[in-house]
Amino acid sequence: MSWIRDNLKWLAVLVCSLLAAGAGFTIWQQQSDNTKLTQQLTASNTQRDLLTGQLKTAETTISTQSGQILALVELNRQQSADVAAQLQRLDTITRNATARAVKLEAITHEDEAARIWGDTRLPDSVASLLDNTASGGDPASQADRDAGLRAGSGVPDPGQSPAGQPPAGTKPAGHARST
Repeated sequence: MSWIRDNLKWLAVLVCSLLAAGAGFTIWQQQSDNTKLTQQLTASNTQRDLLTGQLKTAETTISTQSGQILALVELNRQQSADVAAQLQRLDTITRNATARAVKLEAITHEDEAARIWGDTRLPDSVASLLDNTASGGDPASQADRDAGLRAGSGVPDPGQSPAGQPPAGTKPAGHARST
């Protein structure tokens, strides 16, 4: 029996040793898992911090762009109002010019002297000032016409009667009826 007792002691020591080794292995494994989880948590926190920074940058960018968009919308509204006002002024100018052209046409046909005056060809430099078809509304062509006038392209000197004009003393159109 002593042999059984001695073996039982060794068996108990062996079982305790195995249990201690198993517990030690389990603790080591849990520490290893704990280290891996800590590393994953640190990586996740770093990624979260980077994404938070990107989110703040995006919010700032969106805020700035929203302000710019609002400014552009206001500018567009203002320009639309300006265009509407300019179109209204252009319409008024066009109506006035049309009415004046009709009145001038009527005046130039009132009597013979007015008709002769109205049929007289204007000097080329003056006609170019009245020609709105050549430039098509292009302000650059105005500079060309102005330069041509300064260069003396057909404008008579003051005091000289331009060629093709009614004789001096002829009453201007619209005054033929005055007595």
